Amino acid sequence: MGQSLGDLLAGKNYREPPEIRQIKDFVHSEIGLTPRVTINTESYIIQVPSAAAAGTLRSSLFKLQSSLETKKRLLIRIG
Repeated sequence: MGQSLGDLLAGKNYREPPEIRQIKDFVHSEIGLTPRVTINTESYIIQVPSAAAAGTLRSSLFKLQSSLETKKRLLIRIG
């Protein structure tokens, strides 16, 4: 009972899912920026810093969606 959260999580090795790495690599190769990517139950949220980057990325979304081979939606967020 005396274990803290830090003690419970200390030995864990956390890696990002391969889909997130694939999205980050794709976006970096397309627009030269590394986005923040989060996973939701029905979507992947790709956060880029500007509207210009989002507009450039939007034209490549179909290619990214087909390379991921997933039914989840791809959402672009500016911020």
